[in-house]
Amino acid sequence: MSRLEPRVKQGQHMKQLTVLDAHVLEALRMLTGPGESDVLIEVLCLFRDDAPARVRAIVTAWRADDAHGVMAAAHSLKGAASSLGADALQRACSDIEAAAKTGDLAAIGRLIDDLEEQAANVERDIAEVLRD
Repeated sequence: MSRLEPRVKQGQHMKQLTVLDAHVLEALRMLTGPGESDVLIEVLCLFRDDAPARVRAIVTAWRADDAHGVMAAAHSLKGAASSLGADALQRACSDIEAAAKTGDLAAIGRLIDDLEEQAANVERDIAEVLRD
């Protein structure tokens, strides 16, 4: 059992994670060597600080009818989401990336709300983990 799972299951300082994979988070935490800063905390803080700009880049590119810009920004955010085990956000990015590859800006517009919702869900889980 990972070090995160007992805290999540017992509900001590962390609510049940809704979108982040506890196994992925534990794997990140295990990368921390003795005397080093916590890799998990660093990755979560980087994502928290960077993801809103990536979401904005997707929306801005979509509003500018820039399918290539949407594709690049969605691909970047998809990779970052994957590194946290944020599967729903990763899928939302993948759907947008696929629509952008075909130039289907109308489909992208329909997918933006889900992207923003999934990004907000990830942000909530990150805040919960960082509170611990």
